[in-house]
Amino acid sequence: MSHGDEVQAWQKKHTNEGLSGPAQIIPRNAETTMIKVWVGEHSMIMKYEDGLPSRSMAGIYTAFKILCWNLNGSCADPIYVYRALYAYKPQNVDELELCENDIVFVVEKCDDGWYIGTSLRSGQFGTFPGNYVERH
Repeated sequence: MSHGDEVQAWQKKHTNEGLSGPAQIIPRNAETTMIKVWVGEHSMIMKYEDGLPSRSMAGIYTAFKILCWNLNGSCADPIYVYRALYAYKPQNVDELELCENDIVFVVEKCDDGWYIGTSLRSGQFGTFPGNYVERH
């Protein structure tokens, strides 16, 4: 099973159970470069490149890189943080709606230029055009 398939299965399970994604509040005076959040059998470790990042307009601190760890300690592929440059309306059921400036956690970049990821705003998972986002 590919990492993308694992993420899709995890997203489906948590959506069906009515669970929302993890939330982490970071105090403004925090002196940390890493935060660990457990969600079921997985944890997300948010690592910041140069100390605490700047705060977005929504008041959310965005991570430079996210690593998912299983309980057995194995590390999955990195998940990178992107920002939507433009709004995108889905054309198919497997596509992700983007609003300008949305933060998206990208788990896979497809050869056809499409990306697979989860929107921080909506919590939804899907595909979207890679040229609509930039690394955040």
